Amino acid sequence: KNEPINFDNRDRISKAIGDRYIVQGAHKGLQIHSRIAPTYGYIFDFPGNPSVTTTLKFNRNDWGVTHMDDLQYLFNSTLLYAPLVVGTPEYKVSRFMTQAWVNFAYSGKPNVNHLKNIWTPISDPLNVTVLEINSLNRMIPFPFQERMDFWTSLQLQFDYSVFPIVPR
Repeated sequence: KNEPINFDNRDRISKAIGDRYIVQGAHKGLQIHSRIAPTYGYIFDFPGNPSVTTTLKFNRNDWGVTHMDDLQYLFNSTLLYAPLVVGTPEYKVSRFMTQAWVNFAYSGKPNVNHLKNIWTPISDPLNVTVLEINSLNRMIPFPFQERMDFWTSLQLQFDYSVFPIVPR
């Protein structure tokens, strides 16, 4: 549509920029890597605190879960946030994530003891599945597939010259 960028259409603009510069590359990476090795993708969808959104004083209802929100649950940065409290949903998500990452580093499989085989590798690069990390933790089809199909249909090329440190 031919309309000015404003607060009312920020969601569409945010999705377009995020899709082009983050999601599309992550999706393509999952597809390519899953052809040669077990590949475990995830979507972080837990609207807890801490959050990048709330740290930046944005309204969670306007922005939801954002890029990098998962990092607070892996590293529990007490420099920026209060320590996680044992037994809270935030603590449980953090515990799940840290156990999964440690198990992946140790065994090559991100399984958590009480949830064996919940996180399965991608079996079909054309139908990517990912773990949706929230209070449920379940495998789902890649949730942005329709948007990825749109970007792929444009057959855009990425200009690596703007990133001179990337090897050619």
